[in-house]
Amino acid sequence: MKKESFFDKIKSKLKIVAFILLIIFALIGIKQIIPKNEKIDVVFITNQLQKSSDLTSAQVKMTGVFNYVDDGIAVINKQNFIMVYEATVNAGIDLKQAKVKPNILTKKVVVEIPKASVLSVDVDTENIKYYNESFTLFNFNKKEDANKAIALAKKEAANKAPEIGVIELADSHAEAIITGIIEPLVPDDYKIEVIKK
Repeated sequence: MKKESFFDKIKSKLKIVAFILLIIFALIGIKQIIPKNEKIDVVFITNQLQKSSDLTSAQVKMTGVFNYVDDGIAVINKQNFIMVYEATVNAGIDLKQAKVKPNILTKKVVVEIPKASVLSVDVDTENIKYYNESFTLFNFNKKEDANKAIALAKKEAANKAPEIGVIELADSHAEAIITGIIEPLVPDDYKIEVIKK
């Protein structure tokens, strides 16, 4: 068996040290390439959004005219009238349907939300005006007729609201509101993208 010289021992130890240093530098280099594990708490962000539940992002006031025609027999118990009403239409989105999808590689948080819809319609019962009320001998349900007319007016206002652009307005406002909610919850270098399903 050949005896190792002093220089051979040092050479082999230097090779081991060089190999260890190479591994350390390789690990440091890989760490620089792979993005840092930035914490994006999807559950927390989703909970923050869902706290708002129905997010009203647009509100419009509108005036409507509703022609109420009652069932019944003319002059005896058939109540007809024209009702002029003011309604407040609230449009927005249901944030319970929102989905948060972070992407660490592209540094982006994508939030999927449903399209806006009419959430509620409130008719101002204090300012309703009635015109052309028909004469009836035996109509004891005037309040009931008024309540039916108000319910029908709410439906009419909900159907007419998209025609005046409240849905588009709610969609654009929702995007800004959601971005405002999420921005403080993600790292500064992340972009937020809101997509409507």
